[in-house]
Amino acid sequence: DEQHLARAAEWRLAAGEKWQRLSPRQRLFLSLLGKGVKREEVAQRYEISLRTVNFHIANITKKLKFKSLLEAVCWLHKYFPGDFETITG
Repeated sequence: DEQHLARAAEWRLAAGEKWQRLSPRQRLFLSLLGKGVKREEVAQRYEISLRTVNFHIANITKKLKFKSLLEAVCWLHKYFPGDFETITG
């Protein structure tokens, strides 16, 4: 049905606009966390402290208006399923 397709396109556009609110680093971190990479591994991989990773996570959830990282990851999987490599830019 065309109405459902139009609504889905609107939701995807809104999700894309939300995604663009994040800095490239925040997008990268959310994508990694969405793939199941642990916070400690993100810190080690990018040679930053766990505190810095947690700071980024707090900013991600605030910018996306979610209460938790889990909500943000669920949102990521809902609107960008399997697109993690293409959306990190």
